[in-house]
Amino acid sequence: MIVGTSCYIYDNGEAILLKRNKGENDLHKGLYVPAGGRVERGESPEECVKREIKEEIGIDIIEPRLRGMVTFDNRNRTSHGRPLENDWYVFIY
Repeated sequence: MIVGTSCYIYDNGEAILLKRNKGENDLHKGLYVPAGGRVERGESPEECVKREIKEEIGIDIIEPRLRGMVTFDNRNRTSHGRPLENDWYVFIY
């Protein structure tokens, strides 16, 4: 299982989203997604979301508010013809 974060940031009522344009085999390539990413070893989800927002958007967030958690069960799912091997447990801010 991979632990990650996803953060919805709003500016004047509009969500700030990122357009994914990484590698060719990216499951989310071309989609608009909230900022976030994997929790690194020894890092809390809150530390992760702060780091990811700074890296991806350049914003320092002080007190992110946890809104929920979701599990992505990737059994029997594929991306570009390859099976997805890891489930995700994501903290939503």
